[in-house]
Order: sequence, then C-alpha cells, then structure tokens
Amino acid sequence: MIGKRFIYAGPSWAKRTYDTPTSDKHITNLLKLWKLEDSAIDISQRGNSFSMQYDRLINLDSDLPVVYITCEPLVWMNKHVEEEDVMKFRKNIHENHMNILRDIKNPVAIIGAHTDVSYTDVSNSNNRIIDLSWQNFLRREINLSDMYNWGADVFHKHWNRNDYKLKDESMLEKMEIQFESWKRLTDAGLMYEVHPTTKGNELYAEYTYDKVQEFINDNT
Repeated sequence: MIGKRFIYAGPSWAKRTYDTPTSDKHITNLLKLWKLEDSAIDISQRGNSFSMQYDRLINLDSDLPVVYITCEPLVWMNKHVEEEDVMKFRKNIHENHMNILRDIKNPVAIIGAHTDVSYTDVSNSNNRIIDLSWQNFLRREINLSDMYNWGADVFHKHWNRNDYKLKDESMLEKMEIQFESWKRLTDAGLMYEVHPTTKGNELYAEYTYDKVQEFINDNT
C-alpha cells in the first residue's frame, strides 16, 4: 500500500463506462479520468451490493480515506415487492448503510450515483458529500430540472422475477419516472440505459475532481 492515498469504492457506476451492451473497448471510469489511479486502492466492482463493497473495505484493514460511489440500497435478494411502502423500506436500508459508513475508522466522501444522497447522510460524522447526485448533474447538462433519482432497474428486475406482482402500486409510477429520465439521458448520449456513458463520466469527472482532491489532501 506504499504510495496509496485513498480507497476508491463503488458498484458498476464506479467500475466502468457503458456505451453499448458489449462495449469492452476504451472502458474508463471516474478514477481513471481523475488520473488518480496510482494513488488509489481500487475495490470497485461490477454489480450492485453495498455489503460486498463493505466486506472488501474491512478486509483491507486500512485507515486510508474512502471515496464511495453509491449503490442502490435495494438488491435483488430483498423481497421488497412484498412491502406495502417500498420507498420507506428502501430508505431504512440506505440509512443503515450510511450509519455503517459513520462507524468505520476511515473518513468517507460520498458521491450520489446509482442512488442520490442527502447531507443528512453525513450528519453527526466526519464524513462528507462530494456531490448529491451524479444523475442530476447529467440532467442539468440537458436543461432538465433536478429530481430524486434511484436505482429503479434493481426493483424492476425483482418485480419481473415475482411475475410482475407487488403490493405497493405507487412504485409503478416511480419506476416510470426514473426510466423516462434515463431515456432522456440516453438520447443525449450521457447514459446508456441505466449507466453513464464515457461522455457522462468525462463531464462528471471534471466536475468532481477538485472536491475529491481536496478530500484526499485533507485526510492524508
């Protein structure tokens, strides 16, 4: 770990760009675009699981600061289609994740990605927010107003596995709104379906670089 100054963590949004379903050439990510690869321990991975990222972090047994790109709190194992208030259930999972990040020994800087975050997520802690919402940054690039963004694709997959049955029917409209946002961003070349494209990463890397560098300098 000699020469390393921080840990870079997160799901697919942190790991790689998506420009087509099989685009494995010219893949990049925020870490590479910040040109901080040599300074980082990269534990990001494809998929969407906070617990897997947490396990990787704990196994490192390092007190280096962490830059964390958020996962959607709902994972396919959750039987969230059976919940009567899915967003309340989801909020409880998210708050638990943020409490875990408060309790670890590492200082953490959070970037809202697959799900947005709020400043209350770092209250009563030394953690900080780099940016509340990568998705709203991209929306502003095409003159769309801010909205609450979440990983609707994760819920949709589980809904599909449950033969399209659910108790909380308000989720149908919430999914529709989120997928429409992603369609607009896909049409603009900033996302490909449910992930940011190379262009979406390049713009956001430039936007976040100074705050990321400040966080690293403050904690090393």
